[in-house]
Amino acid sequence: MLFRSRELDLRDRAYFKAALASKGTVALEPAFGRLTGQAVLQVAYPARDAAGALQFVLLASLRLQPLVQLEPGLGVPGTRLMLLDHQGMVLSASGDAQPGAVAGSAADTAVLQFAAGQASAAHAVLPGPKGRPTTWVLAEPALTRPARLHVLAGAANDELTAGANRRFLQDITLLGAAAVLLFGAVWLLAELALRRQVTRITHMARRMAEGDLATRLTAPLPRGELGALMTALNHTAESLQTQRADIQQLHDRLRQSQRLEAVGQLTGGIAHDFNNLLTVVLGNAELLAEQAADRPLDRQLAETIAAAAQRGAVLTRQLLAFARKQALDPRVTDISQLLAAQIGRAHV
Repeated sequence: MLFRSRELDLRDRAYFKAALASKGTVALEPAFGRLTGQAVLQVAYPARDAAGALQFVLLASLRLQPLVQLEPGLGVPGTRLMLLDHQGMVLSASGDAQPGAVAGSAADTAVLQFAAGQASAAHAVLPGPKGRPTTWVLAEPALTRPARLHVLAGAANDELTAGANRRFLQDITLLGAAAVLLFGAVWLLAELALRRQVTRITHMARRMAEGDLATRLTAPLPRGELGALMTALNHTAESLQTQRADIQQLHDRLRQSQRLEAVGQLTGGIAHDFNNLLTVVLGNAELLAEQAADRPLDRQLAETIAAAAQRGAVLTRQLLAFARKQALDPRVTDISQLLAAQIGRAHV
């Protein structure tokens, strides 16, 4: 085979031998190009005639490096792709892995075992760059086994969880904001519906304790049990105010009764003494009337004095009755006759 004016002998290559021995099956083998040093997938296809005689071998080399190049923004940041052969040789890789190196250290063949499908887990967590744990997953073996390739994808654990952590922080932030709003709503409700109303009730109770029963809780009153309590407090203040007015009225009546009792006691004492004086005047007037029997003018004067004393005695009995010092003597009186008598006296 000639390649760039150079003759290459491929008879020692396994894929070429496999193509010569096959009956029309494509032979694949990953390798590093002798001239370019790049990882390639060697493809050999034997062309045969109808009798099965080999006519020629169709060869192709596919570069593997473009297969592990990720488009910007595709996948998790820091994602690494790696192509390994069946011996664990890195053929092509993105990131810090170098083609031609053996995956993992000499003492740690976990990557190779995982790539070869010998590990029991569906993924493997192995030390990555700078000691960062890296999770590796393997492509479907049925797709890569004929080419004797192992395709692995890996990403640092912190990169894998970065999106979830960001969403968690966003959710926590939203929950915190919702909690703040809820706290503000509860505080506002407590401020408007409870604390202010309790302050009004306390102020009214203090005013009532100071003696101001005219104070009231003005509308609007809240609904519910708190509003019922405030309404009952207004009714209580109104009832106490009414009781205070009734007590004051009874107190005024008691004082008036006490004054009348004092006046009655004074009147009874004066009437009793005055009645004694009238008794002396009446007795002397009767004595003068008897002595002036032959003197009509003197007798008339004595009788006038006696009549005045008699009227004074009647007035004294009335004062004693008012002072409750003497029993009342009610009698039936004809008002018409009494008026007629008074009118007749006036004419005389």
